[in-house]
Formats: sequence, structure tokens, C-alpha cells
Amino acid sequence: MISSKINLNDNILLKYFLIFIPFNYALTLRIGFPLKVSEVVLFLILSLYYYFQKPVLAKGKIYEVLIIFCLFASFSTVINLFWHYNYQLNSYVTRIDYRFDSILKLIYLYLAFLALLISDKAFSTDKKAYLKWFLVGATICAYYSWYLFIFSLFKLPVFLLPGMDEAPQMANLSFGDVIRCGTFKEGNFLGLFMLISSVIALYSGKFKKYVFFLVTTIISFSSIAVLCSFIFILMFYFSKYFTRKNLIKLLVFFSGLAIILLLLYNNKDFKFLITSKFFGNTKVINNNAEYSKADRLNSLNNAISIGNQNPLLGVGLSNYALHISHVNQNKLFFRPNFKDIPNNVYAEIFSELGYIGLLLFCFLLWYLYTITKLDESKILRKGFITTLIYFIAFPTFTILFVWVFWGLIVSLLNDRHLNVSSN
Repeated sequence: MISSKINLNDNILLKYFLIFIPFNYALTLRIGFPLKVSEVVLFLILSLYYYFQKPVLAKGKIYEVLIIFCLFASFSTVINLFWHYNYQLNSYVTRIDYRFDSILKLIYLYLAFLALLISDKAFSTDKKAYLKWFLVGATICAYYSWYLFIFSLFKLPVFLLPGMDEAPQMANLSFGDVIRCGTFKEGNFLGLFMLISSVIALYSGKFKKYVFFLVTTIISFSSIAVLCSFIFILMFYFSKYFTRKNLIKLLVFFSGLAIILLLLYNNKDFKFLITSKFFGNTKVINNNAEYSKADRLNSLNNAISIGNQNPLLGVGLSNYALHISHVNQNKLFFRPNFKDIPNNVYAEIFSELGYIGLLLFCFLLWYLYTITKLDESKILRKGFITTLIYFIAFPTFTILFVWVFWGLIVSLLNDRHLNVSSN
């Protein structure tokens, strides 16, 4: 049981938090690291509401596992701050030093925990009202992302929000070079945020927003975003309409879909994003997509090696890059003075927190999955499964919008208690 004194009834700060969640690399204040609006609001909520408001309680195994996971991550990180390895650690450009990065990643983990906690309490208090504010932020982000995409496509000057890179991440496609990241640092982040937003919009009964957000995942030009959007559509509509009555319609739909995929197979951009990325050759690399795939597989192997060599505690949060030169067997993917990441959430946790950390994280995911069974629409369950698939090619697990989504799932427990009480 966790006791906190946060009153979330009509909390204006929480509304701002939900609206600014997608502004992950925009409107930031750089003080040695990017301080985001959503994080500032989290600190304000914690400081202004902790001592003066009515207590609320967070109960259940989900929070027990989460607390144990955070404590273990803290223990692993602190131990590795002072641990000496019998080989030379890799060096790379960092803000201050690698210890600062490690501590900062730990702080982000606790911020993510707080984001889940207050999201759970907010959605438990008034799900419809607070989901509306989340969707407002997602809509602003989506429109701005399309603005960047269209203007960059036609080589028109774009207005970049304060805090964004002067040269945002681009996608080099057959029809032109376009900005693909929206208000995030990478298109990969934008893709997952828009996918989660589409799931929440569908869950909220906002069908037009659901379609809009789902289409917006495309302009992230993230291969995993396109794949996971496709998987979510298949899971949701197949289970919803797979009846004898709709069998012919389903056969027509999937036949049409197969024909479209066959037509796209030889398209240059489709081959870059999908064919080469997922089915390309990693032995003889012919293009950037195959290089990216081979690089990710090499990073996965490195992460497994690091985890196996440090099975109990891992190497500490944010320390994967320090050990690359010791385990990397393929020098083609060795980048001097560069902070590598596994680009896989499960590999990240295994290498940095070892078997125990990965097991605790999997327990957390399992409990979240069991809670999704309380959603009668089954939308959140399919969205959650899709997120787990996305994690295979996602940079990190501490991104706040993911934990807000998990907070929505945890709030289903409160809905069940309310239903029981009313009955």
C-alpha cells in the first residue's frame, strides 16, 4: 500500500501534465539535460499537493511489484556507480559523466512511477474528463507533426518549437526528405505515442480521432510503428467481426489487403520500411534498412552478452554503452565516442539490471496484462499486447506516455471496485 496526499479532483496541474505528455523533445529547458514541461508539472504536483490534500491510496500487487522493481533498480545502479570491472570501460561523449547519466535514468524511472500513480488516480476519479485532456494533447501533437511533414516535403520553412533540435530527424524517401519526429526526438517515439493515442481514442469512443492518430503513425516512418498498427487493426477487427455472418466480408477484406501488400512489395519506400527492415539480408548488407536490421541484431547480442556476464545486478541503468567494446564482436557496428543503446526494452533491462530486473519487469507486465481482462471492450488489452511487441524495437522503458497508458490500465481495478460497491 502506498499513501500519498495528492488530490486529483479537477486538478488543473494534472490536465497540463496530460496535455504536454507528447511534447517530449519540444518546449524543453536544457539544464545539462532536457527538462520537459510534463516533468516540471509532475514535480509541482508532488511538491504542492503532497502535504496539503486528502490522502489517496494505491493498493494491489501491481504496486508491490513496481516498488520492488524500482528498489532493485536503485540498488543495482548505486552498486555499479562504484564497481570496478577487470576491463577498460568504453568512453563516449556525455553531458557530465556516465555516473550522472546513470543517476538521471534512475530519477526518470521514479518519475515514470509517479506518472503511473497519478494517472491511475486521475482516471479512477474521472476517466472521461482526464482522457479528454490526454486526447487534446495528442491532437495538437498530431496536427503539428503533419505540419512538419508537409512543409518539409515541399521544402518550406518550418517553425520549430523551443527545445527542438535545429535539424530534426528526417526520413529520406523516394518522394522527398521529410521531418518524421513530430514533437519527439525520434520518429520511433512519435509512432508509439500515436499508436497508444489511437488505442485510447478508440477506447473513449472517439472513432475519428482513432483513425486520425492511426494514420499519423505512418508519417513517423517507423517500421515497427507501421507493423504494430497493422497488428492492432488485425487483432481488434478480426476478433470483433470473425463470425459466420461476416466470414465472406472478412475474406474479401483480407484478400484485398493481401493484394495491396503484393502491389507495395516492390515499392522503394515500402521495401525500405518493411521488406528490407524485417526480411532483409544481414550477411551481405545492400542498403541502410538492412544495415539497421543487422545493427539492431548486433546490439541485441551485445546486450545478452552483458546480461549473462552480469547476471545478478546487471551493469546499472544507462550503462550499457560502457561495456560495448568489451563484448562487441562485430567492429562494423562499433561507433567510437558514441553512446549506444540496445534499441530493445527487454534487452535494455536485461543488460542493465540482469536476470532479476528482467524477471521483475516481466512480472509487472504480466500483472498489467491480467488487469486488461477487466476491460469489456478488449481494446486496452490488444493495445497493451501491441505495446509489448513494439518494445522489441523501442529505445527505452522510462518514456512517460507509456506509463500514463499503464496508469489507465491500472485504473480498471478501481472501476471494478466501484461496480462491486454499486451492486
